[in-house]
Amino acid sequence: MKARAKKGLWNGGCLPLGYDYDPGNKKLIINPKEAKIVEFIFETYLKEGSISKVVKAVNKKEYKTKNGKDFIYTSTRHILENHIYAGKIKYSGEIYQGNHEAIIDERIFEEVQRMLNQNKKECKSIKQNKYNFLLRGLLKCGYCGSNLTTHYTLKNGDKFFYYKCTRIQHRDKTACLSKPLPAREFDNVMVESIGNMAKDNRLLKRILERSNRVVLNEIEELRKEKIKL
Repeated sequence: MKARAKKGLWNGGCLPLGYDYDPGNKKLIINPKEAKIVEFIFETYLKEGSISKVVKAVNKKEYKTKNGKDFIYTSTRHILENHIYAGKIKYSGEIYQGNHEAIIDERIFEEVQRMLNQNKKECKSIKQNKYNFLLRGLLKCGYCGSNLTTHYTLKNGDKFFYYKCTRIQHRDKTACLSKPLPAREFDNVMVESIGNMAKDNRLLKRILERSNRVVLNEIEELRKEKIKL
C-alpha cells in the first residue's frame, strides 16, 4: 500500500465525497455535483472558522454525504482534514503527490489545516479521565438522552472544564437545547448532595430496601431461567 501511495494511487476503501473511481485508468475522477459540496464546506469553514456552523449550513442546503446521510461534526471534519482534496495521498503519516485532480487549492487546504489546529488547541475533548471527573461516563442529557462527555477550553492559558452533550458535539449547537455544565462545580454539587443523603437515615433505609427488592427480583428471574434449562 505504501508503494501505491508513492505512485499517487488511491488505496481504496470508502470513496471520498467529490470523487468517483475510474477502474480503467485506476484513478479518482472528480464528480462535479459532489465537488460543489466539498468546495462549499471548505469555503464556509474559511468564513466561519467553526465546524458546527459548517454542519448547520451544509444541512440547511440539504446536501448529503456520499452515502446519502445528513452531515455531522465527525464526517465534516474528516472532509476538511482529508489531503485527497488537495490532490495528495496520505499514508502512514507521509504525504505523497496523487495522480488525481485536486478539488481544493493547496493554499486554501493548508490555511484550513492551520485553522483546525488552532481551534483544536482551544477546545479539546478529554479522552482519558486523567483529571478525575467523578461523573465522567455516567451523565445523560436531560433534553435528548445522549451521553455527556468532558471537554475543556483554554483561556489565557487556563483550562476550564465542562460536561457537554455529545449530540451537539457530533452535529451543531441547534441539535440539542442543553448548555455545557461546569464540570468541577457540578461534581462538587453532587458530592455535597450525596453527603447530605448519607446523613438521612430514613432515606438510606428506603434506598437499601429498594436495592434489596431489585436484587431479589433478579435472583428470582435467574432461578426461573435455570428451571427452564
